[in-house]
Amino acid sequence: MRVIDNSYFSNTFNGIGEAIGLIGFGSCEEVDELEELAPGIIVNPNHSLFEKDQVYKNKYVLTSALKRHSILKHFQFKTTRSSSIRSKATFSGFHLGKKYENILWHNKTASEKLRVVETNKYVYTVLDGITQFTVCLHQRTCTCGRFHLDELLCPHALAVLTIKHTDYEKYCSDYYTRKNLLLTYQFQMDPLPDESTWNTPTHILKEVVLPPHGKRPPGRP
Repeated sequence: MRVIDNSYFSNTFNGIGEAIGLIGFGSCEEVDELEELAPGIIVNPNHSLFEKDQVYKNKYVLTSALKRHSILKHFQFKTTRSSSIRSKATFSGFHLGKKYENILWHNKTASEKLRVVETNKYVYTVLDGITQFTVCLHQRTCTCGRFHLDELLCPHALAVLTIKHTDYEKYCSDYYTRKNLLLTYQFQMDPLPDESTWNTPTHILKEVVLPPHGKRPPGRP
């Protein structure tokens, strides 16, 4: 997802100012001084800039800061929303079940902040802050354990496939496809009858299950 910063936004902002013909439209250098104050000014009408008998040196610069803050937030909202819709559309065409499409979508979102370093054709190092993971596409493994245990793409594997522009679906198990999920219910499954009708052998009825001997030590088992 692309992050729009002030350097990218300056030319667009000045162009908007010229287009609407705002007299005294503040330059980006002046507006930058007030940019970080804009949220407080919008939320708090009693901001220190509006104290009694205090007038900012250039009201147009202040107005420009507030306008640019609003436009910038709008651009960032549109970018984030577009990225979210695009990520969902990426997996909606797969033959996976809806539940697993959602899992992949959340993993894809988590993968966007990861950095990938190529080791060789199949092995990649994925950096998540100071933590690193090793992904092998040939063996379909990741040191986080989720890729090869679940047979579903983890965020680290998705980060690798994204930079390689490789199809995601072939790295997911066929058990997660809609076709195989529906085959699970192709046979009739009768509900369990009432317990009073069970034909339980006598030696099973006489068996008494006692609690285990000894006491489990504290901590994880």
